[in-house]
Amino acid sequence: MNLNSESHGRPVRDGERGQLVPLMPVLLVAFLCVAAFVIDLGDLYYSHQQLVAATDAAALAGAYDLPNIATTTVTADATKYSAATGGFNARPNLTNVSITVGYKCLTSTGVPCLVPPGGVQAINAIFVTEHATVNTPFAKILGINSWNISSTATASAKNGSAGPQNVMILLDTTASMSTADTNCTVPGIANPTREDCALAGVRTLEAQLDPCAITLTTCGTITNGNVANPVAQVGLMVFPGLTPTQTTTLSNPPVAAATASNDYTCPGSSPSITSYNKNPGYLILPLQSDYRTSDTAGLNTAAHVVIATGGNGCSKGISDPGGEGTFYAGAIASAQAYLVANTRPNVPNVLILLSDGDATATSTQMAGSATSYTSTNECHQAITAAQNARTAGILVYAIAYGSQSSGCASDSPAITPCATMEAIASIPTTTYFFSDTNQSGSGVDKTCVNNSRPTADLNQVFTSIAGDFTVARLVPNNAL
Repeated sequence: MNLNSESHGRPVRDGERGQLVPLMPVLLVAFLCVAAFVIDLGDLYYSHQQLVAATDAAALAGAYDLPNIATTTVTADATKYSAATGGFNARPNLTNVSITVGYKCLTSTGVPCLVPPGGVQAINAIFVTEHATVNTPFAKILGINSWNISSTATASAKNGSAGPQNVMILLDTTASMSTADTNCTVPGIANPTREDCALAGVRTLEAQLDPCAITLTTCGTITNGNVANPVAQVGLMVFPGLTPTQTTTLSNPPVAAATASNDYTCPGSSPSITSYNKNPGYLILPLQSDYRTSDTAGLNTAAHVVIATGGNGCSKGISDPGGEGTFYAGAIASAQAYLVANTRPNVPNVLILLSDGDATATSTQMAGSATSYTSTNECHQAITAAQNARTAGILVYAIAYGSQSSGCASDSPAITPCATMEAIASIPTTTYFFSDTNQSGSGVDKTCVNNSRPTADLNQVFTSIAGDFTVARLVPNNAL
């Protein structure tokens, strides 16, 4: 028997030595192809994420403009934030980028569908689609020179959930506000005055702000006009000023005058007024948040801030007692002092001034020594006061209501009421200046228009302002 360990199988194994060597180039090429493909896939994923982010940004930029700006401008603004050539989000790895912009009326967002300036379709959302090409540095060896990718985003216009704000509304209550405005319609009032129309606009604002978190079914207990953890608070001031409780110096922060309650308790008489330099009380109501009992409720007719705007069927509310000419620099300064003293951390302070812009107080009506305003350059004094408020961090909206083509007679250099109101508004004035030139009567300056935010009435003005307090938001592309 032959037990030699070198069996007959050895020659066969020897013959298999080195058979993998010819395969190594093939395996190396395959490995490199897989590696190149994986690298290009990673680059493709990264590029697609960039395109998605750019498309989201473009949709949000366009939605921020809706519905107050023409769609041609909205499309241009959306394109600015896209990945297209020249866009803020253009990237060298995204080539041949094209963008398509369209508009929708969604019923699921709770945002009203409105016709933008120059448009014919009521819309409340924008959708943006971007297509791009991504070149493949390595996959070319597999015959893949590029990838085509796309992304679509839909964004709802503003007017959804509102953020926290401290909003002080400063209303002109001089005699000119008692004149009729036949181009204004106020439910329940057959022949509304300009004051009636202004108060209706304020109610429009109150109906769209959020008194408390939108997640709450009720805002809860009301204490001194405020709910717990208020979101948007609203206060009211007027000019001319009322007879004050203090007698010597301007209170800081301002307090309500003794007769201010006549503007929010439905009494049978108007509040008493006093001269502009006799330390008048401009404050009617401090910041309040009980104007609604929840985000979904209607106006709370028991709230002083609603009663003052005529929102409970009472024949009174803020009245227009007249008796003094128009001078509002002191009222703006008073609003600044109040807002600064009552600032909440990280909550914007907002002043909304509504007037025709013409300052007409006489030297007699400027009597007193508690403050030192003069009866000259009255409109320029108001501009200076507004500039001071803006420097203090207050966002100032100016609403020119029926501004006349001439006025501000005490001012040198000459200035028109419209130009005064525009100069009062925060920068850019294309955003914070409004004008209602549809006021009936002679002498209205029909050239006093903000073409960037044209509005037909005060309700539209206050709706636009309420929209500014909200944010545009992305919604599912299949939202209805």
